[in-house]
Amino acid sequence: ISHRSSQAKRMEIDNIFLEIGESGRQQFKYGVILCLLKVYAPFHVLQYTFIGRASTFYCSRGGETLTDKCFENKASTCTNLTFTEKTMVSEWGLVCDNNWLSKATMSSLMLGFLIGALMLGNLADRIGRKSNLVFTLIGMLFFNLVSASTSQYSVYIMSRFCVGFFVSGNILSTVVLMSEIVGPSYRGIYGLAVMGSFPIGIMLLSYVASHIQHWRLLTAFVTLLGVPFVMCHWYLVESPRWFLSKNRQSEAEHVLHHIAKGNGFSANMDINLKSSSVKDNSTLSKDSIQKLFSEKRLTFVMLILCYSWFVNGASYYGMTLAAGDIG
Repeated sequence: ISHRSSQAKRMEIDNIFLEIGESGRQQFKYGVILCLLKVYAPFHVLQYTFIGRASTFYCSRGGETLTDKCFENKASTCTNLTFTEKTMVSEWGLVCDNNWLSKATMSSLMLGFLIGALMLGNLADRIGRKSNLVFTLIGMLFFNLVSASTSQYSVYIMSRFCVGFFVSGNILSTVVLMSEIVGPSYRGIYGLAVMGSFPIGIMLLSYVASHIQHWRLLTAFVTLLGVPFVMCHWYLVESPRWFLSKNRQSEAEHVLHHIAKGNGFSANMDINLKSSSVKDNSTLSKDSIQKLFSEKRLTFVMLILCYSWFVNGASYYGMTLAAGDIG
């Protein structure tokens, strides 16, 4: 950065962050908002733990009544099935032989989560981190509202799939945008902060669910809670690295000017980026998943990471979703 001059030297984007501040006031503000978005994510991902919780039910047939079990273990044998709590399970009588349908709603969400990770990461490379973040947020809110209002199980399970699909893309965009608006030496700290926001969301969800126990009200409240985040569209900036990868150099410089001004630097400073500072991954046709198997060492590292993610994911979500049963 220097005062405006026709001879201004073009700089790499990481060097510009060193000049305007790798983690100034403006980046801190953006970081707080992105962390709050990550806090909001488990309100969707782990909703099932509370709305699908087990509750006491009574199965009546003729003059006989059973508690927490069905005749012949079939819900259809109950002429009258009553529950003590308003949950998603009680809504459709998902007990006894229908119990698996309750678990299927979470499986549907996680399947959407998987497919969303595969598809929406690429979309973020095409339309931008912020645009993808807002798009997926609106998708989350819409389909979660559908979940809260539908009276049909088939619509509910499809809406949970869509929620998982959009939540996955939202989390990806949040993490990537967080890393691309700060300097290189602060990416680890900001990344740790945004990842550490997820368990905070779990704790807040537990608190909210303890006060709103009707499943439809809780689901609707989660949607309402996310509406203010739509304003991120007007407050957050697009990733300057993404702009640069698309050869939109002037827009990348405008974002960096905005960050510099927020960090207390003069608006008269000139920012000149090298157009080759960042490569556009979406246009590199030579890159493919096959490259992971091109070298033995790379394949070995990839398999270790896959195993690590599998074990950690299974343990994390397994213990979280089974928290009610564990006590």
